[in-house]
Amino acid sequence: MKDGKMILIVLAIAALSFLLYNYWKAGKPEVTAPAIDPALPPPTPPQGGTPAAPVTNTADQNPVLYDTDSGQGGAAVLARMKSIWNNAQSRETVISRSGLINRIYQGLSFPDGIKNAMAGIFGSSSNIPLAPDTLETGYSRKVKEWKTVPGFETLTSSNGGDPTEAFSTWKNALYLQQEGLNFWPPNIESLIEAKQFGQIANGDRNRSERYDAFTKDMKVLGENIAYANGKLDEIVKDQAIADLRAAGWQFIGLDLIGQPA
Repeated sequence: MKDGKMILIVLAIAALSFLLYNYWKAGKPEVTAPAIDPALPPPTPPQGGTPAAPVTNTADQNPVLYDTDSGQGGAAVLARMKSIWNNAQSRETVISRSGLINRIYQGLSFPDGIKNAMAGIFGSSSNIPLAPDTLETGYSRKVKEWKTVPGFETLTSSNGGDPTEAFSTWKNALYLQQEGLNFWPPNIESLIEAKQFGQIANGDRNRSERYDAFTKDMKVLGENIAYANGKLDEIVKDQAIADLRAAGWQFIGLDLIGQPA
């Protein structure tokens, strides 16, 4: 008799527990992670200003880290670099703070002559065009090619002392058609006669030796411009990344551990 009562009590407790569990479960809201459609393309970063950080919505809430050189992160960095460089005020600030203009005229045999030659083209020696390699992909390559052009005196001597081919070769080399730049100075003749590229020898009737001095310095100038463009690329990219991080972007290798985009 006692055993029967015990069984009934156990069954009653079990039934009550089952009812209480179902009542509790029915009142608890179900939590699910929002679905992310991997097929949806990432939003295109705007061309002006700082691209807004993309909204990440992941189940574990780990930050999404972007690559600075590829994908959505790379596109945002490039867009910000263009925005910085296309703004005249910010561009001038970057160049001024970099000190690269002075670096351009180092290593020249006749720095004053080259500065006056560039002033004859661009209005001032400090106005010589520079551009980050990422934004002007062919500029540095073309000015570095000046070092492969035969010297003015070499071309003149190989043509029996006639400088016609030398003039043509160097004028073509210094004209960067795609970039819209011509580095052949309109005042070069007067600069040579003013001995800004060295003393004129009695036998140098066609001034080929002095033009040779000018073109040798232009080879060095081309190397210096390419170097400055590379450094500007680093500076502008670093600024672009800093601006994006301030706007909420997070990048691989720069921010907290998260999951790659």
